[in-house]
Amino acid sequence: CRRLGQHLETSRPADALGRFTEGCTFGDAVSCGGQGRMTAPTDAAAAAPLLSQGCDAGDAESCALLGRLNADGAFPRATPAAADRAWSRACQAFDHAESCGRLGIRQHARGEDETAEPLLAIACRGGFAPACAAFGDVQAARGDAQEASRSFRQARFAFMRACGRRDGAACVGVAELYRGGRGVPASESSAAQWLLRGCASGGADRERCLAAGLAAGRPDARLAVPVLRPSCEQGEVRACTALARIVPQRERAAVARRACALGAPESC
Repeated sequence: CRRLGQHLETSRPADALGRFTEGCTFGDAVSCGGQGRMTAPTDAAAAAPLLSQGCDAGDAESCALLGRLNADGAFPRATPAAADRAWSRACQAFDHAESCGRLGIRQHARGEDETAEPLLAIACRGGFAPACAAFGDVQAARGDAQEASRSFRQARFAFMRACGRRDGAACVGVAELYRGGRGVPASESSAAQWLLRGCASGGADRERCLAAGLAAGRPDARLAVPVLRPSCEQGEVRACTALARIVPQRERAAVARRACALGAPESC
């Protein structure tokens, strides 16, 4: 029943729930975890004890989801401590990247970087982008405190890896390294390019992104256009004026007309 449920989990979730439920009834704890995963979106309180059975039986995905439900306060008896326990089991027993990362991120937020760092490193290697961003923060802070170029290099690598997975805050982290010359030659142009990438992924505030987009020239058009276009559509005349200078020729007239209508005579 468990194997059939796992096979059907993504393609036929209703059938998968039935098979997991049967398996759980027959005493298979991992099937109970599967039943909990299928139940969680509609009834987190009912899912939690099922996920706990799956987690205790060694199902890493059950541990990971149990941790998330507890961290989000998704049911009345949810607690942050229970989230930490579930993620710790999945991380320590199975090197489950997401669980290691979520636990490490919570520890980092509490200032427990010594214990968070190895967890974040495991999660980053496993492809969990938020952990890469947090690992970059830890390394950058260490570089600032110890003037350690190796820490800055590790920070840049982690930030770039997370940025490549569309973690906007990590892109901004790379920008700050270039802006401050921390482990890399200081470069405002490189900082601006990474900042624009972060803006496109929602990693920086609107005004900062608008300023970066307005300062961008044609060489950075590919990065600036996704930042300026939403502001132009929302009626920001400066964004429309700047956008008209860098969009492809076929779009230029329409953008210029919008800038003109918003009160930019130079675009009329």
